[in-house]
Amino acid sequence: MNETAKTGIRWGIIGCGNVTEVKSGPAFNKISNSSLIAVMRRDAARAKDYAERHKVPRYYDNADLLINDPDINAVYVATPPGSHEAYAIAAMKAGKSVYVEKPMAIDVNACLRMKDFAEKTNSKLTIAHYRRALPKFLYIRDLLKTGAIGIVRTVRISMLQKDGLSVSSATNILDPNFVIGVWASASRPQIKTLSTTGESYSGSWVQVSRIGMPLTNEVVI
Repeated sequence: MNETAKTGIRWGIIGCGNVTEVKSGPAFNKISNSSLIAVMRRDAARAKDYAERHKVPRYYDNADLLINDPDINAVYVATPPGSHEAYAIAAMKAGKSVYVEKPMAIDVNACLRMKDFAEKTNSKLTIAHYRRALPKFLYIRDLLKTGAIGIVRTVRISMLQKDGLSVSSATNILDPNFVIGVWASASRPQIKTLSTTGESYSGSWVQVSRIGMPLTNEVVI
């Protein structure tokens, strides 16, 4: 293990499936002060294949072995949501910082238990809502905060898919055949009055703007 790996954030991934192939796994080795030490998948052959393709030093088929690896100080939980809570709490018990793939857990009570355990043990617990910092979302947030598009009164979210396809046939969250569309409508009173002291509005509410955005699997406004 090189010096950076010894002193920086030393990652272990539980659940090295499709979501980690491009977005997460390789990125841990591309940023400074960070390295991917080990991955875990219940299928040992697939864990080995992932490790070899991404040049990860170690692989496991048992989550406890990865969690208790002394060379790992941060665990990324990328399994299906039903096991997020158990793995996150086990990792925090072992003194690791934890990064959980979205959604955080299967229900609000599980989320609160994870949060409470992190606070009780003074552990670092982070959820992968990285899109909140992407330029397009920051731009929309600014539009809302400044009132540039008026007062947003409705937000509609729709799942769009090609004819004859079922959502269950989606290959992954980035499948181009399935898109989540988000539309926000803003409105204000119809009459705008200007004066030396500023401006005021009156009259019936009217729609003044509408924004739409096709997304893959997350919406943050």
